[in-house]
Amino acid sequence: MAPKTIKAADRLKAINAHLVAHPPRTGSAQEPDWLSAVEELELRKELARVQVEDDRGILRQKGEGKLWVRERIEQLLNPGSFREVGSLTSSVTYTDHANPLLVDFVPSNNLIGLGEIGSGVLKKRVVVLGDDFTVRGGHADGSVHHKSLWAETTSLRLLTPMIRLLDGSSGGGSVKSYLETGRTYVPPLTGFGTMVEMLATVPVCAALLGPVVGLGAIKATMSHFSVMVAGQSQLFSAGPPVYATFENLTKNELGGTKVHAENGSVDLIVADEAAAFKAIHAFLSYLPTSTARLPPLVEPPTSPRSQQELISIIPRKRTQTYDVRKLIAIVVDEGTWFEMGGSWGKSIVTGLARLGGKSVGVVSQDCREKGGTLDARSAEKVRRFIDLCETFCLPLLNLVDQPGISVGSAAEKDATVRASTRALVCLFQATIPAYTVILRRAFGVAGAGFVDFAS
Repeated sequence: MAPKTIKAADRLKAINAHLVAHPPRTGSAQEPDWLSAVEELELRKELARVQVEDDRGILRQKGEGKLWVRERIEQLLNPGSFREVGSLTSSVTYTDHANPLLVDFVPSNNLIGLGEIGSGVLKKRVVVLGDDFTVRGGHADGSVHHKSLWAETTSLRLLTPMIRLLDGSSGGGSVKSYLETGRTYVPPLTGFGTMVEMLATVPVCAALLGPVVGLGAIKATMSHFSVMVAGQSQLFSAGPPVYATFENLTKNELGGTKVHAENGSVDLIVADEAAAFKAIHAFLSYLPTSTARLPPLVEPPTSPRSQQELISIIPRKRTQTYDVRKLIAIVVDEGTWFEMGGSWGKSIVTGLARLGGKSVGVVSQDCREKGGTLDARSAEKVRRFIDLCETFCLPLLNLVDQPGISVGSAAEKDATVRASTRALVCLFQATIPAYTVILRRAFGVAGAGFVDFAS
């Protein structure tokens, strides 16, 4: 259902009507009741829920083909399940202190609450934090202090997955904050410890739905799963104007999807916002609600699958390549293969799937990319993925076709040996069950590591 819309003039009329309906009481000994205060609160909540269609921020958002934050939450969650928290938070203007009445207000630029996704055994309660880029581009001077921290803390206390819908700086600092306070200050990193604790406790997802900068960029990378929308999303520490003195770049050239698809800052690139929400649903369907729970168990397939194709997938001639993803899709429960990080560290393949209805992590090598060797980025990919499986108690299906660590001058410049060592250390520190199948090769230290860690 599309959100209700009004014009800016209509919003002011509603506020003016409130002022007229409740004129200041003078010369009355009667103690004023709470009716006007309650009606004002209801008015503020109602105005925050409607879209001001001729607002400059809304026009810009729609002009770029982006959804409004409430539309995003409506698409993300099960219908009717969203319960907003902090709907009254806003920047408000009142009349004089003697008869304080609402003159104008601007809603906070982040929206928080709880809702549900999925159905059946995969239904989950989640905490949602959505940035509203239409209000000050998501900067701190348009937010309400500690509102987003409440969402993060609630996710941790309730042992409930967190979904961040990022668009802007997500409450990060701005120059306007300095101008308003008239001074500088040592910036606090309030809530960072909470976000670190969340990574070890509850699943955290991030959808990058516009330019994500500063604190927003930190929130994006402090997640277990992140997804960007092609052509619409960017990720950077600071935008192009900051670099204008020595680099002339567009937002996409600086931190667009092509940049981050290849460097591993995000896990998945999708075509539109609906696909981003679908990907988050899929990712969370394999994970428990927290480390205090086991991963969900779904009804396993009842009909046996033909595995005749497995006989011909791997060529007997070692110089010939094959599609390991095709092999994985046949081995796991039909239709359950969900790849993560397919656009970076391409010599390693990682993803989630189900075996007999149970969630598992899958790691293998792609012999079509650098022969499947372990380079710096694929080693980092292994390390991050094993950390995810270890955190949420996901058993590992380990399909080995490992020719060894990458060699050559490019590999040495990328510090491949150190990155590979870190990946192998992570494997050997893992305590999750692992089932290893040597598909074709296990050469050198890397090959030995991928086989021996499970024993």
